Amino acid sequence: MSERSMLNISQLSTKYKIKKMGEEDVSGILKLENSNPLYFLYCPPKPCRETVLNDLKALPEGKSHEDKFYIGFFENDSLIAIMDFILSFPEKDTIFIGLFMMDSKESGKGKGSAIIAEALTTWKSEGYKKVRLAYMKGNMQSRNFWRKCGFTETGVEKENEHGIAVIMECNCLQFPELPLKERI
Repeated sequence: MSERSMLNISQLSTKYKIKKMGEEDVSGILKLENSNPLYFLYCPPKPCRETVLNDLKALPEGKSHEDKFYIGFFENDSLIAIMDFILSFPEKDTIFIGLFMMDSKESGKGKGSAIIAEALTTWKSEGYKKVRLAYMKGNMQSRNFWRKCGFTETGVEKENEHGIAVIMECNCLQFPELPLKERI
């Protein structure tokens, strides 16, 4: 497995420009999040500047900012997707996706699943064996998206301040290696 700080985020997509997001990007992130009201019905509160700033800094116990990547995917100069992930969590060989969200105007076009497919391929090549995430129970849109991307429920559900989080996982070793020309 590569040294954690060596991950080159530009390798996560051959089609979109990727940028590590920061405080200067809050308004763009907020605009994208506000285009997805269904997500926040299951995972409140409704987004605001403070929630975005908290998300940019939020870390699980035992992890450092070198392990966290909150990135934006840009098509031309438009932010079309955001992803927040942690390297080597909860185990050394696992990536944890805390958030992935498309701009609602871009949903349903296959772009989100293509982004996830490329990310899985990159993480696999970096030596990660699993990718884990959670969706809020009842949010069938999230569940169906992640299933389409090759994730399956682990059988573990955890209660948190928003409700019940259903843990899903994808085994990168079973994920097919995409030839570069087939990547989007």
